Amino acid sequence: VGRTSPCLHGNFFPTTYPCYAYHFPDSGHTKLYCPNNPKAERFPASTANADDIWRWLDPTNKVAVVTKSFKDGACVNNLVQADIYAPQSEGVVTQKLLDHLKFYDTTVILYDNDKPGINAANELHKQLPNSKTLFYPIQVESIPIKDTDDMVVNGFSNLAKNLIYGSLQS
Repeated sequence: VGRTSPCLHGNFFPTTYPCYAYHFPDSGHTKLYCPNNPKAERFPASTANADDIWRWLDPTNKVAVVTKSFKDGACVNNLVQADIYAPQSEGVVTQKLLDHLKFYDTTVILYDNDKPGINAANELHKQLPNSKTLFYPIQVESIPIKDTDDMVVNGFSNLAKNLIYGSLQS
């Protein structure tokens, strides 16, 4: 636990707010996120591991979107009808994730449009023959964009939705 986040008898007491607890129902693991902590301490406590993936699933879907982080996964889930998989970062590709994705007709990989996101998307694309990569424009109406959250927060939900559906259908 980070120095700004004391722990007493196994209980976590954040010293900055908000502080979010992400729960992984399949494993029972939890990951704490404190966005106002210094960058190195934004995730002060976690029992999660690389196999913990956020998922939004509907058994009727034949298409999937892979994004990174709970925040982007939740945004994509509100925009399109597809199964959503969100590893904890774009650098996390496990056999468990690959096993989930191999059954879809189409998988769109939607990572950040920065260098780590582009590199990670291209690497995952090599491992999934049924996949396509999608990156948002770097700017929309002079507003910098890197991920789905940026699109939604800045009022470009319809554009994000159209780009995702366009990738799923092409």
